[in-house]
Amino acid sequence: MQKPDLRDLNLNLLVVLDALLETHSVSGAAKKLHLSQPAISRSLSLLREMFGDPLFVRSAHGMLPTPRAETLAAPLAQTLEAAVGLISAERFDPAESSAVFRVSTTDYGAIAVIAPALERFAAEAPKAAIEVVPVTAETFRDLAAGKIELMLYTGAEVPPSLRTRPLFQESYVCLVRRSHPLAGSKTERISLDDFVAWPHALVTVFGGRRGVVDAALAERGLTRRVVLWVPYFSVAPLMIQQTDAILTLPSKIAQAFLAMDSLMVLKPPLEISRFAYRLLWHERTHSDPALRWLRRLLVDVACTADEVTRSDAGDLRSVPSGVARE
Repeated sequence: MQKPDLRDLNLNLLVVLDALLETHSVSGAAKKLHLSQPAISRSLSLLREMFGDPLFVRSAHGMLPTPRAETLAAPLAQTLEAAVGLISAERFDPAESSAVFRVSTTDYGAIAVIAPALERFAAEAPKAAIEVVPVTAETFRDLAAGKIELMLYTGAEVPPSLRTRPLFQESYVCLVRRSHPLAGSKTERISLDDFVAWPHALVTVFGGRRGVVDAALAERGLTRRVVLWVPYFSVAPLMIQQTDAILTLPSKIAQAFLAMDSLMVLKPPLEISRFAYRLLWHERTHSDPALRWLRRLLVDVACTADEVTRSDAGDLRSVPSGVARE
């Protein structure tokens, strides 16, 4: 049997049929659909032609559906319900969602953005989860392909197909072990001479032997001696507990380690370029209600945390043993 050509199907006729099945009356269907009785009668004629069946017959108790019409009632209701769901705005209830949101980031983004958001995430979406995915050369393409939903990234150039939302501007501080000779200084800022004289540790997430500190020193005709290269922000502070190396890193990472008795923060002796940190997503997922909720949550938490950090007097300062900044 050849399938009917859906291009010839007037879906409005199915709405009329549903109303007739509900009311058993041309006048009742007209009232329900805010149409005239002649319009309903014309639609019924077309429906009879479409299905090759009278569908309704007159009786003393109104219009009675034929057996064919009765068999259409249930699938018709399901079809119309599915059609409404197809074209209506999708709703998202985080409290009932069991979605796993995949966010690509380095461990910097995991510490600075995702970790502070987890308490609120768990409260609003107790059945959902976040999967942190490493940043690779394929991450931008993975966003387009739907393999990941969001990305945390610096202010570097991104493909035009991606949308971005600024989160904060990040600055740098120096981290040293509390028993470091520089920790006994009467000032919170390391002198330039001491900064160059002491060894350094460098976090190089994407490889390389130089960073923003080396660029700032080069402008003054200076260099430093790096004795440790580490690809993880989360590991570097733990490693310098065993050395006199100075670790210059983003302030939000240092803040996460301020509660450690063995570490303290000092100000660098020179101006180091700040960097912007952003949330990225692909245009194809911009209107997705679940991702709109997650983006809003991450932005709210990141911006609030940034306001707290900036409200502290000056930059991050060394704090007494065992005291963490809020």
